[in-house]
Amino acid sequence: LKKFRRYQIGKGDAGSSYYYWEQQHQTDKEFVLDTSAVLANLSGYTHYMLTLTAFNMAGDGPPSEPRGARTQQSAPSPPGFLT
Repeated sequence: LKKFRRYQIGKGDAGSSYYYWEQQHQTDKEFVLDTSAVLANLSGYTHYMLTLTAFNMAGDGPPSEPRGARTQQSAPSPPGFLT
């Protein structure tokens, strides 16, 4: 399995964080300091799971229930037989 990718959303000592992962695979860890985030470099037509966790200086709270979403199909590659 790959590692979790973790995004930290918020500023200062309090905020929220979320984790997302491909169904049946975990991804890398990453931190983002902002009030929103865009997930990048996702695989096309892949089901992802997401949880949200509030945190402060005392630590992380309990994670939300996982929510799932599927990315759209990727654009096809250009034809290789045309010159």
